[in-house]
Amino acid sequence: MAQDNSKRLKKGEKLLQEGAVGNSVFFVQSGKIRAYLERGGHPLEVAVFGPQQVIGEQWLFSQARSAFSYEATQETHVVEIPLDVLKVHMEKMNPALKMIFKSMGDELKNARQI
Repeated sequence: MAQDNSKRLKKGEKLLQEGAVGNSVFFVQSGKIRAYLERGGHPLEVAVFGPQQVIGEQWLFSQARSAFSYEATQETHVVEIPLDVLKVHMEKMNPALKMIFKSMGDELKNARQI
């Protein structure tokens, strides 16, 4: 994971579009990103992510498409880690830790379906 995958997003720039296949996890370093749904031509904001927050961790455990669009609400810096890189590191983890992460991922998935 030594490769630099940092991105700077301008205000209004999209990180992901609703329905996109999640291939990476994004760590917000600075700025803010909103998650929203486009319904009836109007955006419905469902969450805001700021520094120290993660976008896309659910894709470690599921092949689902993005349920939301993600857009920077101000200049934002994120670090993108491809899922295949994260999965290699997870395979090397202690089995108990893997089980904890899997359980957390399942809980997150269930909470987002409510």
